[in-house]
Amino acid sequence: MATKEIRQAARRDAQEVLARRRVERVAREAARERYALAAMTALAERRALIVEAERRAGAALAGLVGTGLRVREAAGWLDGVSEKEAARLMKLAAEGGGEVGVAAVG
Repeated sequence: MATKEIRQAARRDAQEVLARRRVERVAREAARERYALAAMTALAERRALIVEAERRAGAALAGLVGTGLRVREAAGWLDGVSEKEAARLMKLAAEGGGEVGVAAVG
């Protein structure tokens, strides 16, 4: 085989390898994007669920306070909730318009 033909064959083989690698890289990137999108979506959903649950808890705490308890006393009815956390939750509920009636709680 002449040097020119060897060079052309080697170049063609190298281009095929590079093209195959390019296709594989694009496929990997696409898969990574799908996984990243799924993870980011799940995390955003989690944040939204947490905010909603905290609003409901705050509204229920406001209901406890509405029965004549102080915030500290209302927090005492809950396991592991400080007065500061109870106040934060109640503020969140007030800002979000989340109200829980007695029928919804009991």
